[in-house]
Amino acid sequence: MKLRERIIGLPLQRSVFDRLTTAGELVGLGHALPDGFRADLDATGSLHVSSEDARALRAAFPRRPGRGFVTALEGTRRSVCAGLLEATRAAESLAPAGDDADCRRAAIDLLARLADFMPYPILTKIVPELLLGALDTDESPIEAPPSPSPGLQLTLSLERLAAWCADAGWSAERLAAAWPDVPPHVGSAVLSFCAAHSGFGPVAWEAPGFDSPEFTLRALAGVARPGSGEPPPPAPTFADLAPDPHAHPMTTAGALSAWLELTDHQIWYVRTAFFRGLVPLLRSWAGELSVAPRDMLFVTRHELAGELPDIQAIDERRNAYWADTGYLERNSVAPHRLDAILGDSYE
Repeated sequence: MKLRERIIGLPLQRSVFDRLTTAGELVGLGHALPDGFRADLDATGSLHVSSEDARALRAAFPRRPGRGFVTALEGTRRSVCAGLLEATRAAESLAPAGDDADCRRAAIDLLARLADFMPYPILTKIVPELLLGALDTDESPIEAPPSPSPGLQLTLSLERLAAWCADAGWSAERLAAAWPDVPPHVGSAVLSFCAAHSGFGPVAWEAPGFDSPEFTLRALAGVARPGSGEPPPPAPTFADLAPDPHAHPMTTAGALSAWLELTDHQIWYVRTAFFRGLVPLLRSWAGELSVAPRDMLFVTRHELAGELPDIQAIDERRNAYWADTGYLERNSVAPHRLDAILGDSYE
């Protein structure tokens, strides 16, 4: 069954989808799928999932999960999510000060943690429904979703930025028309927002999301407010909206709360790992290898861990990518987007 069509274009991102077969093991039901969970990302970037294997997982999931099952389920989820967060933070703190060997090790580790995580976006379409059906009404009630939710926190931050810019004399329309030729303090406020919220956006890494000032300015127009007429306060700062993988109790209700929260954050984990962890490492490492930074996106994680392909192979992959105009248009990938991501400033 084709679950999503042509969602991934870059070879490096495609390569982190190579552990989807472990989905059953991650939820303690590997015995129901002795040959692994049949799911893969094909050469066109389309995601395929076996309907038969999804049914087998549903059938094997206990109707009333015992404490041991829930503890194992939650323990694995917490370990995988925390591992990806830790690898992202380690990469972010290392670049650009690390040497070639350190950057390589950190990049390989971060890509491996991403590969461990990638079955979860598929599992979030299965497991929450099963946990809800298994919820014992005598158990403590399900916790309310985090308030504000990740989406609401993002909107509130956007409203703060809109209000501050308006008070500084820069409406959303004026900002969009002038960008990037704006005063440094206004540009810094927008870029601060982008850095803090880079994890929010589409599935494809290179598709513009809130990492991009242009994308952010278009969103800003939707929440724009008139200026108050008062002098603006100091430029706003924005907190990282990182989830806490350990926040919920090891109960069926707690597991359901955690999986619902994971559903909200699943793309955030992946895009944050890319923009805040992997991009600085690739930029630094490419300089050591005398390779154009954008070309690092056209190798696989296994090639990064071993031997890079020759320049001809990279050229062929890059040319095939740019020839796929349908994918590029669907994801709003402009001609200089990859250079912008891997360069010193965003497009």
